[in-house]
Amino acid sequence: MVLDELGLISSDGTPPKKLLPWRQSLGLNRRDEDVRPIFWKNRNKSYVVRTQDWDEFPNGRWGDARSPAFGELDAYGIGLKGTNEQNIKLWGQPRSVSDVADIFIKFLHKDLESLPWSESPITDESDIIKPQLIDINRRGLLTINSQPAVNGVKSSDPTYGWGPPNGYVYQKAYLELLVSPEIISELISRIEHQPDLTFYAVNKHGDLKTNAPGDGPNAVTWGVFPGKEIVQPTIVETISFLAWKDEAYRLGDDWARCHPTSSPSRRLIEHIMGTWYLVNIGKGI
Repeated sequence: MVLDELGLISSDGTPPKKLLPWRQSLGLNRRDEDVRPIFWKNRNKSYVVRTQDWDEFPNGRWGDARSPAFGELDAYGIGLKGTNEQNIKLWGQPRSVSDVADIFIKFLHKDLESLPWSESPITDESDIIKPQLIDINRRGLLTINSQPAVNGVKSSDPTYGWGPPNGYVYQKAYLELLVSPEIISELISRIEHQPDLTFYAVNKHGDLKTNAPGDGPNAVTWGVFPGKEIVQPTIVETISFLAWKDEAYRLGDDWARCHPTSSPSRRLIEHIMGTWYLVNIGKGI
């Protein structure tokens, strides 16, 4: 009865459909928040911590009213979780890029519940692009975030649906990955030959490359519902990507430090974090 009065169960006793494609915060001051960058899709708690001091949260559209500053990386809950021993047991002791790729592939097969950049198991929405993701990792490009294209799926869909009933949801294809400096120029060249692809690429030192027309936000998820304006709950934009870049490389460094200083695994992961590019690619972003 208490749950029913709080609106936490539906009339048929099943849990209500999620209102947004990401898990909402329970904070009273965040009740109107309905827009977030896609970069924290798999690290919801970290995003909440890094934005907890904002005076207001984006709603309706992600615009200039957003706070200009994300919280520090040393705040509790942002770094890599687990002890060194637990993480070594979970992800092993890779000695080559191929070994690291195998870890990512195990995650895609749901044989691993997490990665340094993902707090939870991969979701069912990735099943449709899983073969392509596995192939990309086997080629030595490490995928840390993605979503398939979705075109007008009903909001009641068990895999992709969200929001009020009788609506339709859409997604742009999105991929985020770590790319070796040896092939970054070739990758960018191929992207730029595709006029409907947009990319951002940055290394640990902050050297940013992009073909985006501006720094403003671009929706990668949106929904159309009866009697409402179009809802755009997930976006890509430059400032947030650079804030996420710092966190992504910090998580990789934390993973490296799980291993002894002179170990091959530590040297390998530190080399990847120190030289590889963090890249996101979107269809029409």
